[in-house]
Amino acid sequence: MPIIYTPTLRRQKQVFEAGLLQLMQLRRIPANLTIDQYTFPIYNLTARDVLSNANLSTAARLLGYRYFAHGDSPEAVVAGDVDASSTRVTALSYGSSVQKTLVAKKGLDEQPDLEDPVASNYEPRLLRIPGLYVEAFWLKPLSAGGQADLIVPYHTLIEDLDPAKPISVQDFFDKVSPLAEQALKEGDAPRTEPKQVTAPLPSAKKARTSSLH
Repeated sequence: MPIIYTPTLRRQKQVFEAGLLQLMQLRRIPANLTIDQYTFPIYNLTARDVLSNANLSTAARLLGYRYFAHGDSPEAVVAGDVDASSTRVTALSYGSSVQKTLVAKKGLDEQPDLEDPVASNYEPRLLRIPGLYVEAFWLKPLSAGGQADLIVPYHTLIEDLDPAKPISVQDFFDKVSPLAEQALKEGDAPRTEPKQVTAPLPSAKKARTSSLH
């Protein structure tokens, strides 16, 4: 499958390691977890962007990068979101919610719809829409060959969204539009996402002295 993952960066990895250390000190996770060698850029899109059928490439805003660490058991998994400036962890989660993401990532690697020998390579990104129960992989073509962006939702309560099938950006917008309309009617409500277990977040200073969304 033509999937090209984003490699980890040293500074971001150090910040993530500091967060892992805090979770270990709190005895929330086992020691000696292995950090994956790839990361996912995290992009935010607004409900208004969905309803206006905005150009995804220009409307989506880069927030940071999601890192993963894992141990010997399926439950020993941690995800950490490092902000785009690489100075702090904005979210840490572990357990079943992270495992679901990794299962979805494995399914992404096995997508038969992407097994096209002439297709562009795709960069997998994480796409979030604050206020909606949805998180998805955004498959961004890396070449100018004319291939369209694809969306693979994996955290959602929308029954019409199948995590096993990539869909076009327009189809994705059409299916989440009712939730986007509801979110706007309720005002700029706080972001609502699938429940995650979180831990205290390290600052850049802590990340340096302890040397780890």
